[in-house]
Amino acid sequence: MPPPANHTPAQAPTLDEIIDATRALTAGTAYGMLCTVDGRGCPRARWMGGVVVGTFDHLLSITATTSRKVTEIRTHPDVQWVFTSPDLARVVTFNGHARIIDHVEEVKRHWHHFPDKTRAYFLHGSLSGLGVAVIETALDTLEFSIPASNILVGLDVSQIRARLVGATNQGSL
Repeated sequence: MPPPANHTPAQAPTLDEIIDATRALTAGTAYGMLCTVDGRGCPRARWMGGVVVGTFDHLLSITATTSRKVTEIRTHPDVQWVFTSPDLARVVTFNGHARIIDHVEEVKRHWHHFPDKTRAYFLHGSLSGLGVAVIETALDTLEFSIPASNILVGLDVSQIRARLVGATNQGSL
């Protein structure tokens, strides 16, 4: 999927500013909106914790293996994630392809990426004992917007990866 068209006035953020803001918005304590498609073709959205890992390779989240989103992703793996700053001044939207990881050893390998599991409500109370799944979204495109300034920057996530790998090789990040 190509990145969206850009609306970029002179004050548009640089790639480094977008990377920094996106990292802040997708830290392990952030809430994002996961959007999937159900069996009838209707969109479904829900708030979830999520964290971007690596050089924007994947976005990870945890859920119960019995949740509707697991079934929806297995049927329609193309998903969208939306994260906002608390004041809604900045919005980042990711499009990607999700897969469900529910094998215990694979889930254990990803467990350390989730610093705050207190909001994984399915792990508490009457829901304890349910299986745990990781939703791993391979990120394709990113839209970064500052709505009040009518700024929308669309990027292929490979542009971010190239910048991060280049900066790492040069020792600046």
